[in-house]
Amino acid sequence: MPFKNMRVFSLLVGYFHNCVGICSFADRVLAGNNMPVALWGCKTWEYLYTGRIGVKFYWGENGKENGMKHQNKKIQFLTQFSILLAIEAIFCFTPLGSLPALGPIVATLAMIPVVITAILLGTKAGSAMGAFAGLFSFLVWTFMPPNPITAFIFTPFYSLGEFHGNFGSILICFVPRILVGTVTGIVNRGLSKKMEKKETLRFAISAALGSLTNTLLVMGGIWIFFGQQYASLVGQSMLIIIGTTILTSGIPEAIVAAIAAPAVCKPVRIIMNQK
Repeated sequence: MPFKNMRVFSLLVGYFHNCVGICSFADRVLAGNNMPVALWGCKTWEYLYTGRIGVKFYWGENGKENGMKHQNKKIQFLTQFSILLAIEAIFCFTPLGSLPALGPIVATLAMIPVVITAILLGTKAGSAMGAFAGLFSFLVWTFMPPNPITAFIFTPFYSLGEFHGNFGSILICFVPRILVGTVTGIVNRGLSKKMEKKETLRFAISAALGSLTNTLLVMGGIWIFFGQQYASLVGQSMLIIIGTTILTSGIPEAIVAAIAAPAVCKPVRIIMNQK
């Protein structure tokens, strides 16, 4: 068969396979099959996106197929990272990312995309997502602070009377967020062998420790760089402020992260392993 006709034939076979996947998906949804709809939807989207049968005929079993798999992994990584980054932006720039909390520190959901990224995509990706979280937080506290009284703690471009932000503000804003991804990724990887069959628990522990890293480092940074100013603004000692913040913000954030991470990461891992 001529090369051109072979290519057309292979693509037609691939798209026919896609159509079978779509019909199978629709049939199972209409029939009320117990398998999660999301799983079939992602599988069908995989067929639509790759046209695997056609690709296999066209490229062959080896050779360029390996190159395409490598390229698909890159695209997959960038797609997942971009989706999580978009969710991070929503949590940072809208009220959807805030939790009710006592005290001047706002409880946030912004660490959830960071811990999920670290678990799904690795420590480096999680740290990069943490850097984006720090950048978004920096922009929020600079231009639209949720609490103007304490904004100088997170940005050097904001001041309140005699209190001014400084280089410590940048460290408080960026370093804890970056280390959330780092700690989550390292803990998840360290527990992977010991808790290989307890994936849900491993994800929960990693996410909780990562979330608590943010709370502890932020409060520690405030104590180091702005301890006296912050205590005078709040009217309490730093020990009481730190304890209250951990109880009202840090622990709830860690619990939410420990629930969200396995709920998201485990189904995604199942889908990815099937691929």
